[in-house]
Amino acid sequence: MRGLRADIAKRRADAVRQAKAEARKLPEDARREAIEAALVRSCDGAPLAGQSVAFLINSADVGTATTNDLGIAAVPFAGAEALGAGAH
Repeated sequence: MRGLRADIAKRRADAVRQAKAEARKLPEDARREAIEAALVRSCDGAPLAGQSVAFLINSADVGTATTNDLGIAAVPFAGAEALGAGAH
């Protein structure tokens, strides 16, 4: 069982590294102005493509996106100044 858990953890880490590498290929402005989520299957760390992800900040809907082949979904975000004053 310990070996299986280690394998799953490694696959998850590999999927996150791959997603971050893909994100670094985007123009800097796009990286700075987006909210991203990575979805992976918990049993083996495989990316989950074609899944709908709703993005909320302080219960306010900021967008919905579908995961790509790497399990990454992203929506544009105007930045922290769009949230207004206060803790978030």
